[in-house]
Amino acid sequence: MTVRQATNWITRAPDTLTDEHQAKRHTILDRCPPLREAADIVSSFAVIIVNLRGHDLPGWLDKAEASTLRPFAASPSA
Repeated sequence: MTVRQATNWITRAPDTLTDEHQAKRHTILDRCPPLREAADIVSSFAVIIVNLRGHDLPGWLDKAEASTLRPFAASPSA
């Protein structure tokens, strides 16, 4: 497996992957909980955009800000 392949499996919509690639994606994300959290946040944002569900954006923002991942988390001064 290459870094490029892993990146592709993580950033693509899981339902567009083959069963084999979905299993590899699952294995990668199981090994790194912060990566899984980031993938979940980004994937849920993609669903909002693709399905034109702007009304879900406030809930997504709350989830992202509550994340333990620094780039998504709200800063203490916010």
